[in-house]
Amino acid sequence: MDPAGNVYVAVWGNNRIQKYQSDGTYITHWGGSGTSEGQFFGGPADVAVDSDGYIYTCEETNARVQVFDQGGSFVRMWGYGVDNGTAELQVCTSGCEAGQKGSAEWQFNDSLSIAVDSHDNVYVLDFSNNRVLKFDRLGNPLVGWNEGNGALSLPNGIDIDGLSPYLGDRANFRVIKYGGPYFETYVGEVEQD
Repeated sequence: MDPAGNVYVAVWGNNRIQKYQSDGTYITHWGGSGTSEGQFFGGPADVAVDSDGYIYTCEETNARVQVFDQGGSFVRMWGYGVDNGTAELQVCTSGCEAGQKGSAEWQFNDSLSIAVDSHDNVYVLDFSNNRVLKFDRLGNPLVGWNEGNGALSLPNGIDIDGLSPYLGDRANFRVIKYGGPYFETYVGEVEQD
């Protein structure tokens, strides 16, 4: 939801973001199939909104984060090679393309979930790389995690309570909360049948 109470939904199969009023009244949508800015080939996997109402979406296939204003106009994106195709993390504001999937530092590979904390930092859950990557709102990298006793295995969901990320850690059958320099506090564990 944005600060005005509008709801945004990432519609993976239709390659678009849909916007509704809090009572469910449809407002607008944007997107379409493709790899250019504002398009989602393979679908937007998740959507989050910051305190100023900017909308962030991660894309499983296009290996990038895109940012939009409340009207759906493209603002910026980041990912490997989104600006000029070189193999490095880049931020792009026009003429942007899909990112390159991979496992290098700050590179996305099947990003399935995104969240924004109360300081407008952006967390991207990088499923196939078994990690979480944290960026500032402009796409500058801050920190990444998957180590220690909180090692992730096929993480598939993230949400934020103020500044504390909660993660769905699928292959480990648990939900964990980040509580310091590493993921330390185990919220719950489920025994495997």
